[in-house]
This record gives sequence, C-alpha cells and structure tokens, in this order.
Amino acid sequence: MDLYGVSSTLIAELTGVSLKTAQRWKHQGFAPPAAAKLLQMRLNQDLGELAKPWAGFRLHNGLLWTPENASLTPGELRSVPYRREQLRALELALGAPRQFVLL
Repeated sequence: MDLYGVSSTLIAELTGVSLKTAQRWKHQGFAPPAAAKLLQMRLNQDLGELAKPWAGFRLHNGLLWTPENASLTPGELRSVPYRREQLRALELALGAPRQFVLL
C-alpha cells in the first residue's frame, strides 16, 4: 500500500500502532501486509478488503452500506433471522394459492 498522502498520525490512529511505528512505516514507504490491509479497509471503508464477497459493502457513520447504497443499522441487520422466521410463518399460514371455480 502506498502511504503517500496519508499522515503518520492517521496511520497510527487507524491501525492502533504508536506514532513512532507509523512514522517508521511512512519513512520506509510501506506497512506490514496485515497493517496495510487494515489501513486500506479503514481508509476506503470497503469490507471487500477483509473478504471478497463483501466487496462494495462499506461501514460509514455506524451504518452498513450495500453496493446499491442502501443502509442498515446494526439492529436491522440483527433482525434478519427474526424477519426470515416471520416470513416463513406467514407463508405457512397462507398455504398454497387456491383455485376458485365460477358457477
């Protein structure tokens, strides 16, 4: 990862290392691979840096943003299994569509 244009202070803040370590990385022109990946993810806010299937998903201001630009709160995300069960129960209650016979 190119550290040009990223301040040592920001590198230290985003990776959790000391300012002295961040300054050394900046002077060397690179960070260790794990730190570079973390830094890239934190700077771009793209979860694809952690796992390819999550590419395009971002964390920003406490929300998860989808590639389609829809946002989810942590509570909404946690409710997905519950909502699936609600949908399954509703589908069971409605049963198969009925055919009506005209007389």
